[in-house]
Amino acid sequence: MLDAGCGTGDLIFDCSARQEAKGIKFIGLDLSLPMMRVASGKVGHSPSFIQASCGRIPLASGSVNVVMSAFMLRNVRKIMPEFLREILRVLKPGGKAFLLDMTVPSSLWLKIPHGIYLNAALPLIGRAVFGGRWAGNYLKDTIQGFWPPKEFSQILQDAGFRGASFNTLTGGMAALHICKK
Repeated sequence: MLDAGCGTGDLIFDCSARQEAKGIKFIGLDLSLPMMRVASGKVGHSPSFIQASCGRIPLASGSVNVVMSAFMLRNVRKIMPEFLREILRVLKPGGKAFLLDMTVPSSLWLKIPHGIYLNAALPLIGRAVFGGRWAGNYLKDTIQGFWPPKEFSQILQDAGFRGASFNTLTGGMAALHICKK
């Protein structure tokens, strides 16, 4: 099971703690070496970690059953065609991808307060918590600039995935995309 854009490994550790995950080999891939160092230092299951770009995954073709990623898609929008090609390449036939990320809710009742939160509250919180390390408008811009779930499902289909579907979560503020090779 490959976690593309694993960051500090939380998704891997959460999945590996489940009883159903016993015996599954987990691989974490991320471009950020400092984040993977944090992941490697966590106690528990011992996944393999690889520092690499999601646009060039250094695994053999057809070598994994599942690719998962959480809150990383917005960060690879510029290389999305390469990323999707790589997921298809490393997945075994019939393998699945589970891709979770934040999105703008479609309901006007949530879209308006969500926009206020992203544009006004989040910057205040970010500057208060992170000070000079706050990444400014990056989070807001990547959420608002990402494809709506229905459109992204079509992108997955066009890239060669089968049965692309999505479930919106938290009132549409996140979407889980599921597809097969």
